[in-house]
Amino acid sequence: MGNHNASGKSNVSLREISRGAGVDVALVSRYFGPKKGLFEATVAGAFDTEFLDGTTRETLPDRLVSVFTYADRSPDAPSVLDLLLTNAADAEVGPMIRDQQKERFTTFFDKMLGNPDQAAMLMAAIMGFAVVEKTLKLDAIAAPDDERYAKQLRHLIEAALNY
Repeated sequence: MGNHNASGKSNVSLREISRGAGVDVALVSRYFGPKKGLFEATVAGAFDTEFLDGTTRETLPDRLVSVFTYADRSPDAPSVLDLLLTNAADAEVGPMIRDQQKERFTTFFDKMLGNPDQAAMLMAAIMGFAVVEKTLKLDAIAAPDDERYAKQLRHLIEAALNY
């Protein structure tokens, strides 16, 4: 996912992606076909909701706070946020990203909560928090290893769930 995240799908070649993964371009082409096939597989994996299996409305805030708190933030770690920020406006793959996000996350939250407004507010809260943390780096937003981080994120999640 790294090269797609850093440069956007349209700005990176299959050869660059293969080189970054340490594999031959022919191998990537054999398994995924053209670059779009690899990107489709990347998007499908990025929007996996298995980490939410068994989560209920009552346990959702704790689960999301845990996922955010312990997420790998190393520069080379795959990031759904980077995938969204660099590709969602792309004319070719943007619709695919938006559709996957809606199908996997928004629909999942809508079914769990039984309220599309709450599901939308929850997505806005967690995505907004992630964007602020990653890009704006506001001083008042605590670092993930600070106990205030979980409190801040939980507050936003609860506010969205109580909309």
